[in-house]
Amino acid sequence: MTAMLETGWSPEQVRRIVTSRPLPDRIRTSVDAIVAARLHAAHAYPPPAACPDADTVCVPTTHVTHAEL
Repeated sequence: MTAMLETGWSPEQVRRIVTSRPLPDRIRTSVDAIVAARLHAAHAYPPPAACPDADTVCVPTTHVTHAEL
């Protein structure tokens, strides 16, 4: 998370990545693993403020599957 903040992500954007989707009904790993996977997937993209069009969201909706954890 620190690396995301250092590269231009705002705390609100990071919070949104973690909380924008509910947790799965059945968690086979841990909530920490799900949060880490969401942050890792989002960090592969530039922060939304770096998008050419401010109304465009650069970060795609990422779905963490059990296979990814």
